[in-house]
Amino acid sequence: MKRYLLYIFDLDGTLVDSLNGLKMCYKQALDELGLKYDSDDLSDYIRESLQSTYNRFDNPGFTYETFEKTVYNAYEITMDAYSFPYPDTYPALLELKKRGASMCIATKSRVCRTKNVLEIHNLDGFFDHIVGYDSVKKQKPDPECLEICASFYDVEKKDILFVGDSDTDVIAAEAFGIDSAFVERGKNGYHDCTYRLRNLKELLDSKEV
Repeated sequence: MKRYLLYIFDLDGTLVDSLNGLKMCYKQALDELGLKYDSDDLSDYIRESLQSTYNRFDNPGFTYETFEKTVYNAYEITMDAYSFPYPDTYPALLELKKRGASMCIATKSRVCRTKNVLEIHNLDGFFDHIVGYDSVKKQKPDPECLEICASFYDVEKKDILFVGDSDTDVIAAEAFGIDSAFVERGKNGYHDCTYRLRNLKELLDSKEV
């Protein structure tokens, strides 16, 4: 794999395993809003934009803003206790840091929640900046979060890689005009990306698609 000067990482599903927490979050929010859903679909919800999930429900009886606020309130309650770094996260970040790469985070989680998770697991020292849900007006797949991350550095787009685990991450990278790495971690996902990785260690040596 080509070496990049700046690596932008998604958080949940990329750096930390928060699948159970995310499912609990959506379940709590959907139950609170009185929406009928199939629990088997929760895994699909967490990999798409909130707008896409909201659009699944015909005439829900409340606005998207209400839906978004309810989901993020549930985040605050369920996520921290159910977010743990993947075994490959720390070694990969450590090696990238040794190579002199810059790293930051672009996530749909709030900045305070992201900082808390990173501090708990001693990952905060790897990242210069965090751009979260409360840092932007538009969420991924809109590229605003990536634009903000890139603005902190004097780096050309060809030297930036966005690493994520969802279609929205890859679409955001495409929209911003930078390379993307899709981390599979045993799940299916977006194919039109620069790299497909089984885990973060492959950032160090994987082959380009």
